[in-house]
Amino acid sequence: MTNPKLKIEKQAVTFEADKNTSGHYEANFRLRANKVKKKIEVNMGKKLTHAAIAEIAGAETETIARIFNGSQKNIRLGEAIGIAKALHTTVSYLANSEDTTYMLENTRRVYDYLRSDHENNVQAQGYLKDREKEITKNIDYFEAILLRVDALDEH
Repeated sequence: MTNPKLKIEKQAVTFEADKNTSGHYEANFRLRANKVKKKIEVNMGKKLTHAAIAEIAGAETETIARIFNGSQKNIRLGEAIGIAKALHTTVSYLANSEDTTYMLENTRRVYDYLRSDHENNVQAQGYLKDREKEITKNIDYFEAILLRVDALDEH
């Protein structure tokens, strides 16, 4: 059984656009790979060369350059995997797969909820510590009165 959306030609993988998906996986891959590369460069404070990517990806520098500049239309699966590895992400993310988008959106929702819950708990703990100090101070005050005045512990 073959996948109608996937074509393998001369060891190159291409995807046919589904009417219900974003399609254009290779174009998405190229665009997003360039964006991720730029973000890494900003974070590192230096240029990430095609040679550096090629070394990690296990591919030729010229091939990586052609993929990034768009002159190579078909991206081989091994090249895509290598580029994703070099950019510390996944092929699915770079291709902007609907499954990955769905997973990341839901991961972000859970992450945001947990961060918010954590912040709320930290605030509540701060309040409870302050309240504990206040209650302890009041207990000490009333205990001192009871010890001084109620000598027989009748009250």
